[in-house]
Amino acid sequence: MGIPTFKHKQLDIPDSWKILKNDFLNLEPDNNYPIDDVFYHFDEDILNVTYKDFSVDLGFYGGYLNDRNGFFKIVVFKGDFNDGEFFEFFISRSTDEIRDKLNSYFKAIPAGQLDKIAGVKYDDNYDHSSIHIYSSLDKIDRRLTKDELEEISRPKI
Repeated sequence: MGIPTFKHKQLDIPDSWKILKNDFLNLEPDNNYPIDDVFYHFDEDILNVTYKDFSVDLGFYGGYLNDRNGFFKIVVFKGDFNDGEFFEFFISRSTDEIRDKLNSYFKAIPAGQLDKIAGVKYDDNYDHSSIHIYSSLDKIDRRLTKDELEEISRPKI
């Protein structure tokens, strides 16, 4: 039968964005494929695109190889990974939710919607020890408890 192949998830990335990597597939974490055939599609480096000094990064975090646990996480930031400003931390197990959130930022950033909004400043001392759920646009700012994160990460099938 062979290893299955999957199409890319349809994203509306305008030509003004630079695509550095796009391995975002139309493959839900909750699927019936043998785990050995799909686990490598769920890693921390799935999508990276930039517009001027903004970056949108997508990865999958958690122990997918161990019982399909984990979640997709979008990070929208200005600057680089060591020093800058976060505008969004969004997590979900749904590729449709992730697609919709990504597409909203592909429109909002070039339209200047983040230009006058403050994000979360970060540097080498930023606390990455817990999952931060944050949105400058939606005015959300909270950290998940361990139990909340485990619930989100748990497979639904």
